[in-house]
Amino acid sequence: MSERINTPYTSEHFVAFCLSMLGQPYWYGTVVYKCSESLRSRKAKQYPSHYKDSRTARYKQDIANKKVCADCVGLIKGYNWTSGGVGVREAIGTDKTFSSKYGGNGCPDKSANGMFTYAKNKGCAWGTMDSLPEVPGIALRSDGHVGVYIGGGYALEERGFSYGCVKTRVKDRSWTHWYFLPFIDYGEAGNVKPPQTEYALGS
Repeated sequence: MSERINTPYTSEHFVAFCLSMLGQPYWYGTVVYKCSESLRSRKAKQYPSHYKDSRTARYKQDIANKKVCADCVGLIKGYNWTSGGVGVREAIGTDKTFSSKYGGNGCPDKSANGMFTYAKNKGCAWGTMDSLPEVPGIALRSDGHVGVYIGGGYALEERGFSYGCVKTRVKDRSWTHWYFLPFIDYGEAGNVKPPQTEYALGS
């Protein structure tokens, strides 16, 4: 376990990265980026409904506090695009920056719903929430949204502008499916087919 948690792209390393993002802000359309005014103005042009004037003060506060932002699927993509979160934690609250490579670690630029479809097309195990396996690092889905299961009945999610990156109890949220991510190494857990998987894939 200790060896895997220090190895990028393992489920343990991925979960540890997600936990390090707790309390960081949700910026729609971002993929684990350092908050900056140039990023804000660019995204405001791209997604005006998400970057309304009434939200500008909060965005500027995030910039002043040198935070790191992502949206729900951006948390997953950003982990992979930053070589497993290299330099991200160190950049929070400091002037340090980090690099991001588009499509890094074989993680495509997909929407929340698109990532679920992509994983299924790659042959990854998936199912409905009544068959949720106890495998930290798998993705949780509801329509248009994605979170990361961190074990023990809890998930971590970039929940939205008003919440940011938060830890939530799975049963308190409206998740409909779970799925394995094709670019994360789940070790032995990845070889265990949870209940209903074969059935679900055939449906």
